[in-house]
Amino acid sequence: TTMPSAENGWGYRLVLLFNTGSAEPARSLCGDVGKIAAPAGGSGELTVSAALCRGKDPMTVAFARTGAASLDDPAASGLFNELTAVLFPNRPGLMPNRNIPF
Repeated sequence: TTMPSAENGWGYRLVLLFNTGSAEPARSLCGDVGKIAAPAGGSGELTVSAALCRGKDPMTVAFARTGAASLDDPAASGLFNELTAVLFPNRPGLMPNRNIPF
């Protein structure tokens, strides 16, 4: 894992924050994640706050929750399937311009 920081340049990145219990504001996720407080403890469910960031700006954000006790639970797979569709929608504004020659 890596911790993006201003010194390393922000660029594009996907930020996933597990088991916070509630949705983390998008600006916090796209900022310095080292400043986000650690979760208090397990509640028997899996929660994920997620953001696709460009620099410090959120492009898409999502919060998901399931009764899965761990990442090995089949319900966690469903959570990530739905989360992926929200974070990476098929929208022209988020797709690269394919008309630009390289």
